[in-house]
Amino acid sequence: MNDVKVVLDEAKSITRFIYNSAQFLKLMRMHTQGQELVQQAETRIVACFLTLQRIVSEKENLRNMFNSPTWKTSIWASRNEGIELENLIWDLRFWERAEVVVKATIPLIQVLNLLDDKYLMGYIYEAMDQAKEIIKINFGDEGSKYLPFWKLIDDIWNNKLHSPLHAAGYVLNPIYFYSKDFYSDPES
Repeated sequence: MNDVKVVLDEAKSITRFIYNSAQFLKLMRMHTQGQELVQQAETRIVACFLTLQRIVSEKENLRNMFNSPTWKTSIWASRNEGIELENLIWDLRFWERAEVVVKATIPLIQVLNLLDDKYLMGYIYEAMDQAKEIIKINFGDEGSKYLPFWKLIDDIWNNKLHSPLHAAGYVLNPIYFYSKDFYSDPES
């Protein structure tokens, strides 16, 4: 799980470098067809993960940017900071780790978006289960890849978030109670 912090720090170094230079910000926007890397959200941590998701989705465009004549002829291409950033953009391990983090966190961020909903109590329980199932699918049903994230989610859920009210809200929610997929979850 330390990889998550490392990946977020590396993503932050990408955005800091690009957004601190009007020249490279313009170059990035040209290569991403005007798409921004930095994403806004209600909380800083959610914004970090959404930004990482955008960086991953713009991988090829970022690589094209750092392979462009504009980059290659810039003064930054020969400076340590620029060389380090270019190496990061071409680092396969960074992209692999970033994709893992995105696969594991974006479903949870979608659950967090429910927190704005006033009818949260009856839905959060099912939403967490669905998020875990999406994470499982994202990792191709390979237990060795998704189970560490499930364990972390379960630890946080069981020790900090879960309450009998969530379980009652789930059981008493007619949308779930009358569905053919309804089951009495032993976690409740």
